[in-house]
Amino acid sequence: MRKYPNGREVYFYYTYDENGARRGPWTAKSKTAARNYCHSLIKKGALIPDRRKAMSFGEFAEGFWDKNSEYVQYLCKFGITDI
Repeated sequence: MRKYPNGREVYFYYTYDENGARRGPWTAKSKTAARNYCHSLIKKGALIPDRRKAMSFGEFAEGFWDKNSEYVQYLCKFGITDI
């Protein structure tokens, strides 16, 4: 967990690939959220992304502009709602 000067707490989590190399970091807003996300990836068999498959920009940006995304909520704090 890292606490930023603005008081925001972010949890980082890592995985290890089949060669033992550490992958990540990925972030979550709480320890429970990070744990639940990792468990859901384990169930899907997708905890370690396949390096051989190139990620499209669409996959990378999926959910970025969703109403509940972290970025949109951040903008709403400053009154920016016409997104």
